[in-house]
Amino acid sequence: MLILSTDFGVNPRELSGAVSSPQIGVPQAVSDQKIATEVTLFCSLCRSGGSTYSRHIDCCLEWRVAVAKVRKQILMVSRVLTTLPVFNERPHVDQVLQCVKQHAQDVLVVDDGSTDGTAEILREQEGIFVVTHSANQGYGAALRSGFDFAQRGGYDVLVTIDCDGQHEPQRIPEFVAAYENSTERGPVDIVSGSRYLKSFSGDGVPPEERRSINMQLTRQINQELGLRLTDAFCGFKAYRVSSLSRLTTSENGYAMPLELWVRAAAADMNIVEIPVPLVYLAEKRSFGGSLDNGQTRLRYYHQILQESMREVACERENQGSLPLCGDSSE
Repeated sequence: MLILSTDFGVNPRELSGAVSSPQIGVPQAVSDQKIATEVTLFCSLCRSGGSTYSRHIDCCLEWRVAVAKVRKQILMVSRVLTTLPVFNERPHVDQVLQCVKQHAQDVLVVDDGSTDGTAEILREQEGIFVVTHSANQGYGAALRSGFDFAQRGGYDVLVTIDCDGQHEPQRIPEFVAAYENSTERGPVDIVSGSRYLKSFSGDGVPPEERRSINMQLTRQINQELGLRLTDAFCGFKAYRVSSLSRLTTSENGYAMPLELWVRAAAADMNIVEIPVPLVYLAEKRSFGGSLDNGQTRLRYYHQILQESMREVACERENQGSLPLCGDSSE
């Protein structure tokens, strides 16, 4: 495991030999020597010390980025990072990670200040990256750390998946495939899972209050932003990493996805939905303090959505394109 702080301050020389790398996934037909030769073009450790491929198998983030760049050049394979934001997920994290690692290339866990022993479990995991927030900042902040890591690491695709057992890791390749299949609009920017696009055998029954809030916000987003979503809150997604810089958000909590949809619509991103099973394992999930009250949570979501829309309108007005700054559709 490689543990990074939120500023990603990594000294490759100090980390050399300390990281357990997951399988790189290079076919046998591509020799270790060819990879080693090509890696020297990118990796400063190789350039400065003449290190061999075998010495770097358990090396630093820089080396892993270098190998992935080479793999893409040789095999034309997209570089995929799967990120799991976690907060106090001790009952689920080990089992979920074991399954995720079977279906993902590189895995990043963003530990958002867990206090229940999750961090200790993560320290025992091999073949993953971990970014740790010293204190709980919120779901949105954890996702932004994942976005930042994917951009800094030079990945092509970022898959996000929750760690509470409600998303099926074996579907990760489906999200990557949907990302790689261009639509008539062109390359896909966001692949979003939907629990309401189709029914699966064994689907659960969502808590009525949560389903109602989801449906209300999804309908409003579609009306206000001209989107065609069926599930605005599913955390199982795939993003084109080169598009993440246009998804600037500031909300740290559970309303961050609403900001994301506003930014995606403003940037005219190509969004596709794919169906995922409806699984609810924690019907009494806590959203934190007053947000456990459904009406309070709904008002909070409406507030963030309207604020995000006004912010985008102000930005457009400042650019001389849309005189709507300060208006409200409420």
